[in-house]
Amino acid sequence: MKRAAGGQEVKRDDAEVKPLMESNGHSSNGHPSNGHQSEVHSSKKKAMTHTKNKRCLSGILLFAMICCAILMLEELGKSHLNPFANRAKHTANRKVKNKKKNKKKNKKLKKLPPWKRPICQSLYKTKGNKKYEYEDRQHSPLIFRRDKVMVCRTPKVGSAELRCLQRSYEKQEEFEMLKNSDCRPVERDTVSEFHDFEQPDRHKHWLYSKEVQRVMFVRHPVKRILSGFIQIAKTKQEDFWQSYGFFNKGHSPEAFRLWLFNSTFIYEYDTTCSKASTYFSLESWSQHWAPPQHCRCGIWDCDVDWKIYKVEEQSIGTVMAKYVPGPWVPDDGDRSKNYHSKSYDEKEYLTPEVLKFLNELTKEEQEFFGYKPYKIKKKENSED
Repeated sequence: MKRAAGGQEVKRDDAEVKPLMESNGHSSNGHPSNGHQSEVHSSKKKAMTHTKNKRCLSGILLFAMICCAILMLEELGKSHLNPFANRAKHTANRKVKNKKKNKKKNKKLKKLPPWKRPICQSLYKTKGNKKYEYEDRQHSPLIFRRDKVMVCRTPKVGSAELRCLQRSYEKQEEFEMLKNSDCRPVERDTVSEFHDFEQPDRHKHWLYSKEVQRVMFVRHPVKRILSGFIQIAKTKQEDFWQSYGFFNKGHSPEAFRLWLFNSTFIYEYDTTCSKASTYFSLESWSQHWAPPQHCRCGIWDCDVDWKIYKVEEQSIGTVMAKYVPGPWVPDDGDRSKNYHSKSYDEKEYLTPEVLKFLNELTKEEQEFFGYKPYKIKKKENSED
């Protein structure tokens, strides 16, 4: 029906309606035509095929993600068993580059006169670091002026005994073994003079002059790391473990293994002697195991020559009696009971897995000082 302009209804012929319905895809009886039905069917078929393809692709992607996750878990498991393997991959190239650089650097340093040689990063404090300005820095050598002797000291290698020896030497009194904190030097310059940037030439005399005898005591790296952990984990407890993101785990063999394999320890112990590694000698806890001994006292970065003594072969008292003879030198029986009489079962801490890991980690340091891979001694108890 059509309405005319005046409002009257006008009838439309069937012949007029039929072509309009067919043009819209409907037959004359009002149902969709065959052509339109085929088009709808084909579009539905395409949509279903597209959906199937999407599902197949999603399935393939999901399968690939699962496979990748399995491989990652396997690698994670391997790295958990031997975290040194992953660390070695990251540091191997850097070690090679650093060795080449240091060889060239040391050759140049030997040709330069002492007064032209640069400041050793491993001996001097970070300029402007007020936090450590008045601290008794553990990487500062001890100077015995009357005998022109300088001793490189390293935590967990008789450093407390050496500090008390020097204090007795300065006071010219008989040796007295006190607590580490009570053995501060009488003359501050004997420790901090290497941190005075205003007179570097005077300091270089102690580092390079042939008139000065330079002595260094070293310890097997594996034993030093174990001893350092036991001391700090036992005395600092909660503060120590919280710094690594753990609750207090104590100082048991299980805690030692956890610390080695699941903390940042392997990154603190940097055998490449980078500038960053020298900062650990300023840190009151980490200095007991980092940096490695060959990264201290200008050995690596300034080619300073030291007469090396292994504490496993000769006692500190026996060696120092040759350089600074007097009543201030300790006898072998004078070592502090507070610091050296507490024993632990070495076998419990250094299991085959842990020992293998530590020997691999400290291989470079061992070779530098002529040590062999550490083996458990028959005697069960060891001094820390």
